[in-house]
Amino acid sequence: MPFKRSISVLIVPHDGGETKPVSVPRWALITIICLFFAVLIGLGSTAIYYASRYEEVSERIDPLEERGDFLARKNGEYKTSAMVSNSELSALTNAAERDRQAYENSLRAVRLQLTQLQNFYKNLRIMAGFKLEAEAADAVLGSGGPEGEAVVEVETTDEQELEAITTFGLSFANHSAQEYASAEASLLTDMAGLSSEMYLLLRDLEQRISTISPDVPFGVPVQGVITSYFGEPRWHGPHKGLDIAAPIGTFITTPADGIVIESGYRGAYGLTVWIDHGNGYETRYAHMGTATFSVGERVNAGQMIGTIGVTGATTGPHLHYEVRLNNVALDPLNYLVQ
Repeated sequence: MPFKRSISVLIVPHDGGETKPVSVPRWALITIICLFFAVLIGLGSTAIYYASRYEEVSERIDPLEERGDFLARKNGEYKTSAMVSNSELSALTNAAERDRQAYENSLRAVRLQLTQLQNFYKNLRIMAGFKLEAEAADAVLGSGGPEGEAVVEVETTDEQELEAITTFGLSFANHSAQEYASAEASLLTDMAGLSSEMYLLLRDLEQRISTISPDVPFGVPVQGVITSYFGEPRWHGPHKGLDIAAPIGTFITTPADGIVIESGYRGAYGLTVWIDHGNGYETRYAHMGTATFSVGERVNAGQMIGTIGVTGATTGPHLHYEVRLNNVALDPLNYLVQ
């Protein structure tokens, strides 16, 4: 049988050693050759299969890769857009916060001004001789002197600002739009009310113009040097008049007609004369050396009523001079005109 025959294979060493014959059965050789070709065919078939699959996968992957690249680009664009949007949103938020603070400060400033105007209105009513309700009279600003008489003052104080903030109804914290709208509506209501009251006061004042006496105390009571002004702080409160220094014996005159309602010593004021000029106006003279008129006597404008002295609590010869309207101390400097 051909398969039973053997095939001799000579093994020749490289170093020139002895050649050795190896006998291999024919069937074994054929089997090896068949296995080799079978493996070769299998590997080739596998390679062909995976090559075809690779082409199919490649055909599917290419669109996905393109889609992935497109999405990556879009994602980058969205990120950039988001960063820009966040920056714009932050800028808008900051701008809104600045506007909110400016709006709140504006409301607070208007409320403070309205409070000052209300106080001025109350004082104006007193000076014009119109009676205030008890509650309103208690809220009038300024008082001083041993007797605690009211003094006209409209300067801003910490108390006024606190009142304005309290009346405004809002602190410095954030508030809703509804709260701001409510505060603004309240502010507008108060302004409208005050405007109406001011109009009524103006109308009443116009009605009284014809009855106002010309005996307003315009003039200089004594020739001298002003050493202390109205409103300056004193141990008993704001200074209610002017201090005019002059030599002892200098004549003191009254700037308007009137009737003497007090003449005599009055504690720290020393020798004092009060003159009622009518229509709520009074003038007061303190620290005098002599007084030439008694209570109830009438004096004429420019007439001497006494002389400079050093009576009462004083450090030197001078006249303490006051101008009052409805018992409210006014700045005499505004009346030192001929």
